[in-house]
Amino acid sequence: MRHRPSLLAIVLILLFGLASCKKGPSAEELASTHAAETAAAASPTPLPTDTPTVTATPTDTATPTSTHTPTQTPTVTATATPTDTPTNTPTATKTPTPTKTFTPTKTPGPFTFKDDFSSRNLDAWPMCIFNCEWKDGKLYMGPYSDDNDFHEVLCEACGRYKYYRMSVDTTFVEGYADRPWGLTIAANNSFSVFFGISPFQFAVVSKWDYSVGEWIDLISSRQQWTTLINPSYGNNHLEVIISPNQAGTGADYTIKINGKNAYVIPSQQARASQVGFAIGWQSMGVWYDNFEFEEIEEK
Repeated sequence: MRHRPSLLAIVLILLFGLASCKKGPSAEELASTHAAETAAAASPTPLPTDTPTVTATPTDTATPTSTHTPTQTPTVTATATPTDTPTNTPTATKTPTPTKTFTPTKTPGPFTFKDDFSSRNLDAWPMCIFNCEWKDGKLYMGPYSDDNDFHEVLCEACGRYKYYRMSVDTTFVEGYADRPWGLTIAANNSFSVFFGISPFQFAVVSKWDYSVGEWIDLISSRQQWTTLINPSYGNNHLEVIISPNQAGTGADYTIKINGKNAYVIPSQQARASQVGFAIGWQSMGVWYDNFEFEEIEEK
């Protein structure tokens, strides 16, 4: 059986013939090219030639949308709560130990001191720590358990003056009614003058002289009876004025009982003195109220 040449054989014969007539690629090169084309036609995916260099294609990064750019957070500063401006704290100073002597501050014009005894005041009446007490808005003295026949309290707040006026309300409370009580109207280093009354309406004005150590009566008798005194438990207002005498060489004592002149004792020694209250015996109790003291200025 006679075989017909295939299409491939015919193509190869023609190619060889052309190759002999015309300079060109060799038969091997043509065969290689034909084989490559045939393979390319048979496969949808071309065969790779040289191994390609893989270049990483950067993936497009999505451009971020505009976001809110934060502003700088301010540093939080604590707002101080306003407080009162502190005052300077005074440096504590040592408090001086108080003495029994009260020195009043001199003010323009005559010095005055008043006490209604509504409160305890040992600065004004330091001797009351032993001899008296404050009760019911009054100052009480006596009775006493000792054997002393004279008790007094002096007014430190009143100071020491030559001339002055003093007054007080006073009443007998208990004890022996034949004893005098009243006022120390002048007390200094040379003498002390006592003006007293009794519930039996007797009055006494006597001076204790330190140079001779005895009492000297300044009125006609040791005790004088007078109706100016309210007897028994009656209240009595006593007043004493020690003023310059006319000659200017001494002091006149004017003594009043319940607003009326009882005695005038002229030309006594003028000396800066203290004043106060006194009881002429231990077995008597009395009270004082509404005390007033006023300096009389020298002209």
